[in-house]
Amino acid sequence: MKDRDSIVEQLKTTPIVQVACQKAGISRASYYRWREDDADFKEKTNNALKDGVDFINDLAESQLIGLIKDRHPTSIYYWLNNHHSSYTQRRILLSPNEQAGIEQSIKGINKQSMIASVLLLVFKGLIPIGVAGTLINSIGRYKKNKDSEEMDAELERLRQFIERVSEDSRENPTN
Repeated sequence: MKDRDSIVEQLKTTPIVQVACQKAGISRASYYRWREDDADFKEKTNNALKDGVDFINDLAESQLIGLIKDRHPTSIYYWLNNHHSSYTQRRILLSPNEQAGIEQSIKGINKQSMIASVLLLVFKGLIPIGVAGTLINSIGRYKKNKDSEEMDAELERLRQFIERVSEDSRENPTN
């Protein structure tokens, strides 16, 4: 019973089963066997793992805040990107079927027309610049045709343009 209590306590601060087992002096096989045979132990370890993850999350957030206070640019960007609506880049996740449908629908369309449409959406303020960059990269991947070298050069010029506009908007916000 002492070994079981020890592993539960280890999981509260180290939510990695292998490491917690080593610290408690038991094998992983014993840990998993105990979980399978004892519903109470399984519940205690599930709760301990949750507590351990919460503990590590708090620790990581504390470290991140320390880096922000030390003016670490990447940490500042990370925080704003994940906690401030003005900096958050929204991602749209598509299923493989949705991706295939989009690929199929753009096969017959000229690359230049698609890129112009994306840029128009940016200029109208309907999509963020980061999304436009992603779309243009996608267009480049999915649309291979006879003039691919010329189009690759065009895509590169557009990527550079988007980066410049993006940098300008960060340096000179309109808000």
